[in-house]
Amino acid sequence: MRVQIIGLGNVGFTTALLLLNKNIDEIVLYDKDRTKTIYQYYELYTINKLVSGDCKLISADCIVNADVYVISAGLSRRDTSQTRESLYEENKKIIHEICEKIMFINQFAFIIIATNPPTELCKTCLEYVPRVIPAGLETDSIENSIIKKNKHEGYIIDVGDYVFSHKGYTVSVAGEIVKIIESLRF
Repeated sequence: MRVQIIGLGNVGFTTALLLLNKNIDEIVLYDKDRTKTIYQYYELYTINKLVSGDCKLISADCIVNADVYVISAGLSRRDTSQTRESLYEENKKIIHEICEKIMFINQFAFIIIATNPPTELCKTCLEYVPRVIPAGLETDSIENSIIKKNKHEGYIIDVGDYVFSHKGYTVSVAGEIVKIIESLRF
């Protein structure tokens, strides 16, 4: 199985890192920032050799043919005051551009959307390709239940601000993506 990760920020890099031990034939890395792609490639290459060395890593300067695309490109939600609607409008343009390219390369690949807001952006991606899966919904559900529980129990601290700045959120979303990819074994 060949997986291309598009967008090598926190979620993209962590997803690639977690996939190293999952018997994936090839992981193709791509970010519009070529320097970031090369830097992340060397980081992952070193880790791959230390951990297993079985996965073939490729640094790409464009979107290539793959069985699965993980789209983690786009702008992240900077703070809790930013609305999902404004984030959607900003990231919609990025998703349109990426999905249009994928449509011409492999329209029957699976696409995992890890860019916020994932449900809305999946609808955008479905305009181009038929197999689209949102990621991060399980993590968001857990986060929301913690926030509701804290408010119900009268806690003053808003866990949402903590979660937005915490690496646990990134690892959790990346873990969801890996679970999705493992379920797609063909």
